[in-house]
This record gives sequence, structure tokens and C-alpha cells, in this order.
Amino acid sequence: MRAPLSPVEALASLSRLEDATERRTAWRQAVTALGRNVRVVGPPPLEAAQLEPLVRAAAVALETGLVDDLDWIAPGHAAVALYELTAALPPGKEKRMLGRRVFARLYGGTASVFAMVATRMALGKGGSLESPTMRARISLVFDMPIGSSVNADALALTLVCRRAAFVRWVADARTGALHARRMAAKLLEHAAREAVIRAQQGDPLPVELLTSNEVNASLSA
Repeated sequence: MRAPLSPVEALASLSRLEDATERRTAWRQAVTALGRNVRVVGPPPLEAAQLEPLVRAAAVALETGLVDDLDWIAPGHAAVALYELTAALPPGKEKRMLGRRVFARLYGGTASVFAMVATRMALGKGGSLESPTMRARISLVFDMPIGSSVNADALALTLVCRRAAFVRWVADARTGALHARRMAAKLLEHAAREAVIRAQQGDPLPVELLTSNEVNASLSA
């Protein structure tokens, strides 16, 4: 039995495969791998991909309708996978067309889908979550009761563990308005819960990040 291809290999094979079934299989392997990415640190899964094969893969997926045939995977994982591919593409038609689909899912999907995509967006270098609209939606996600179907813990952990995001969402909020201070407290609470769960699953890194001097300074302030 052949081992599954990495997402980079699976996407690179799309433009070479002539059989529709084989193309669909490769595409689904790539989407499955990209959609379950739950890293807090480290490079994105497509960082090692060469741009030209990636652009060709995106073009094939668009032309053959594969990007719109995602009912076989959970909506949140599908949206994250499309975001990963879109983020890795250079500016161009393929990036624009995929980007429209990502934001349609981000703004038109459920709160669970939004939380998953926002978690991936928080891993980026830019302030993609800084607009008033995005901040308002994130605030609503954290206002949902604990135990609801929307898991905001992973988003909180990412915002707390990424230094630039931590400064904006937690450290600076200590001297901000009341709603900003409340949001910072919620982020730390949710992040701690996610870190404990991951530690129980054998991943100690989130706990190490949350017990850093910088985070502890905010907790004691």
C-alpha cells in the first residue's frame, strides 16, 4: 500500500495527472493534510513548495471544479485548507479566485468555521485580524458559553503564543479600555485550557510558551 503523499507532493502532481480519479485522490490528500494543521509555531506546510507548480495546481483545481467539491470534508477543515493554499500562492488570478472562496466561507459559514480559519490567520505575520469587523467577530466567538460546539481555545492559544499577536491582544490590553482587558483575560483562560489538553496529549510546547516570562508578566500585572 502506497504511503500518502505530502500536501506539497500531492498538489504538485495535479498538473501531471491525466486521470480524473487520480487527480481527485491527490487533491483530497492535500486538502486533508492542510485542513488538519494545528501548529502553534513553525513554518506553514506549503512553505517548501515551489511557486510555479503550486500555481499550476491551483489552476487545475479551479478549472476542474475540485475547489468547489469539498462536501466530503468538514467545513472548517475545508476552509483552513483553502486558506493554506491561498496564503502560499503569489499574487495573481488563482490567488484572487481562491481568496474569494475562503472569505465566503469565513463570513458566510458558522462560528466554528470562523474560529478555525481565524486561528490559521493568527499564525500569519500581518495584522489580518486587526480590522474592527474581525475583532468584533472574534469577541463574539469568545462570548459563547464554555461547552458550546464552537471551540475558541485553539484561537486563544495561537493569539497568546505568537509574540506580535500577544502584544496586540494581551500585553497592550492591560492598559486599554475595560472591554479590551476582559478580552485579554478570556484569551488567557481559553489558551490555558487548550495548553493543558495538548499537554495531556503529549505536546508540552504550549504549556512552555504560556509559562514564559512575557506571559507571566501579564498574569501578574
